[in-house]
Amino acid sequence: EHIQRGKDMEPQAIRMYEACEDVQTAPVGFLTTDDMRVGATPDRRIVGRPAFLECKCPAAPWVHLEYLVDGFGADYIAQAQGQIYVGEAEWVDRWSFHPEMPPCLVKTPRDDSYITDLVAALDQFNDMKDEIERQARASGFLEERIAMGQLALDQLAEDLDDLRLRRHQVVPAVGAAPTDEVHLDRLEHPPWQPGLHQPV
Repeated sequence: EHIQRGKDMEPQAIRMYEACEDVQTAPVGFLTTDDMRVGATPDRRIVGRPAFLECKCPAAPWVHLEYLVDGFGADYIAQAQGQIYVGEAEWVDRWSFHPEMPPCLVKTPRDDSYITDLVAALDQFNDMKDEIERQARASGFLEERIAMGQLALDQLAEDLDDLRLRRHQVVPAVGAAPTDEVHLDRLEHPPWQPGLHQPV
């Protein structure tokens, strides 16, 4: 519910941000570093500026009030600095919008010292992940699961083909002369539907 409300309110929040800051923003897809080991998804990019917009639309008014009084706190620093790192930006505007209160804007500039520590932690995490994947592949675990998944997909495709054949199967019509035929996929009510003739 809260997530859906945020999505519903975001266009209005973005329009107000653009009006207040006299800028234009544009959607951003999934960004990655050149080696594709780290990614980020900013809400918007600020057109013509090396910056991103991160938009919050809290449903609870007291959450927005906390942003107004205390700022965003440390919870979103890694998110903002990560977006700056991946997107090679200079700052992130963090914007909170609630229709019944003034908006809250916090500009988070690039912090190279923080980014250095963040990149080191991300590299360590990715190295651990790569080693786990290497061990899993060496044990045959991944290949076994991939093979099982392929078998399931093949069986599903076979079942779908069988269903299509049955839908186009030609069968004698119940109560009709031996030469009369009917296509199942052309019948609005199949002859064995409850309340009608049962198959013989």
